[in-house]
Amino acid sequence: MRIPLDTFNNEQKIWYCFLVASAIKADGVIKPEEVKYLIQAMHFLDTSQKARVQNYLKTAKPLLSINTIPVGITRKDLLMIYMELVDVVISDGILTDQEMIFLKQVAGLFSISEETYTKLSYWTNEALVLVQRRIELVEKA
Repeated sequence: MRIPLDTFNNEQKIWYCFLVASAIKADGVIKPEEVKYLIQAMHFLDTSQKARVQNYLKTAKPLLSINTIPVGITRKDLLMIYMELVDVVISDGILTDQEMIFLKQVAGLFSISEETYTKLSYWTNEALVLVQRRIELVEKA
């Protein structure tokens, strides 16, 4: 399942892109594996919006305080966004404490229940192992 960005309005698209950029910055290290997610998301932004997100990513500013969800984003969208953010932070094969804190904050913002968060954490760890195995296979090739 993919996030339906083509159905998002401008406010929702820019919010999502800043969220992805925040995930990329969560551990303080920007890696190419992570940036590819932002490039895909920014495809839907206009030039000035892209510049705002790129400037945020380039600066040493702390993570944005994204404490509101734009109107119209469904619970299903939020869950898919959360899972996409997991993909972003584990794409380099590492899940740092800072990234786990970021994901926990996002889960709180999205009102994800503790039960669902526990299941998502288990899924995150399984996904991380698969990413690590993929990286290992590619490095050995």
